[in-house]
Amino acid sequence: MTFARPIVSVFPSNDSTKATSSIPLPTVFVSPLRHDLVRHVFTNMSKNKRQAYGVSTKAGHQHSAESWGTGRAVARIPRVSASGTSRSAVGLTKTPYASEDVLWLSLSPIITLHCFARSRRHPDSNSDQVDEVRPLSSKQPIQGELLRKRLLVMMLIIWDGQSDLATNASGVPGHLSLMLIESVVQREAEPRQGAFGNMCRGGHMFSPNKTYRRFHRKINTTEKRHAVAAAIAATGCPSLVMARGHRINNVPELPLVISNEIQNINKTSAAVEFFRNFGLEEEMKRIESSVAIRCGKGKMRNRRRVCAVGPLVVYAEDNGIVKAMRNLKGVETCSVERLNLLRLAPGGTFGRLTIFTKDAIKRLQKIYGSYTHGSSSKVGYTLPRPAMTNSDISLHEGHEQNQDFKEQPDKPHQESLPESSLHQPPKECKIGSDPRNQTPCN
Repeated sequence: MTFARPIVSVFPSNDSTKATSSIPLPTVFVSPLRHDLVRHVFTNMSKNKRQAYGVSTKAGHQHSAESWGTGRAVARIPRVSASGTSRSAVGLTKTPYASEDVLWLSLSPIITLHCFARSRRHPDSNSDQVDEVRPLSSKQPIQGELLRKRLLVMMLIIWDGQSDLATNASGVPGHLSLMLIESVVQREAEPRQGAFGNMCRGGHMFSPNKTYRRFHRKINTTEKRHAVAAAIAATGCPSLVMARGHRINNVPELPLVISNEIQNINKTSAAVEFFRNFGLEEEMKRIESSVAIRCGKGKMRNRRRVCAVGPLVVYAEDNGIVKAMRNLKGVETCSVERLNLLRLAPGGTFGRLTIFTKDAIKRLQKIYGSYTHGSSSKVGYTLPRPAMTNSDISLHEGHEQNQDFKEQPDKPHQESLPESSLHQPPKECKIGSDPRNQTPCN
């Protein structure tokens, strides 16, 4: 469609009814529309902004553990070393009790209880009795049914040198006061906890994400340039632009070229008035009505709202146009020197509504060149040549020059039968032989 119109009209920024001038259409607008190429390049380019993520390399390995080896009837998984902790499954657990009256602890029958009293002699006493440990009561300890856990209750009676002399129940001189009861739980030796394995508590996970995985993709330079050329060509095709959902019923023509005055717009209100003058009011309403809350966790990551894609304004020089349009939902701006496929074909589908300034459309011819003259800025690059210069097949069929190359249809091919099949004697029919054959053979 753009090939049939070699020139484009240039409209003033405040009037869409009358064009002020016309300029030749850049050759890049007749590039072949390679949707497969655009989708492939877009997919790889969108991966280049990803940030690496993964599990810490130290996760699950912050233990002092070593395997016990073979021959101990346990798995060879590394086991936590050291002792005295629940992590190693071997050791003592102390629980203090502050009391002066409790001389006996009644505990559950699954443990064995022992009570002892420790007395210290008076420093001024003439008694030759030394420190000893005697039971406080003749009561027999409670024998539990299970002996896996043992509780040893030590009742420590310390000397109080500031008090008067006294005699305790065991006859040792000195003032004895019960200050602290410590219950010491001693467990039997158990296999220590495993470490490092993904089946162990506190171990690493299976196949964690690595930060050195291949997050980014390399793309051929020529392939990227061909994709951008195809995306630019699609902006001049009204059917592709409408297929993306843009409302362009009141737009004068595509590609839409505006005079350079639009580059001097520095107010958002002036930008809104510009879109209204060129029949894009319905397009702006479509974008406003599409604003919604993003699904998923992007709401927490400064990406709370989403909206439809609006027009793209391509300029040659920024005199305030970027700041004037940056607050309009769905509207984006881009320099002609840095055309980006991610903006020309959002989602990998070309045909975005694009507005060019006069200088930008002129600059495209120098950037991409033509089929006879290469690009001035892209060294060694030539636009992709379409396989057909005119896709009207009916025009090619009726042309006189193509009549000589037209293949004539062959006569219908008749299959020849072998002579043996033409002179075969008739087969004898037995009417009553098969009940399914009710009619006699001729």
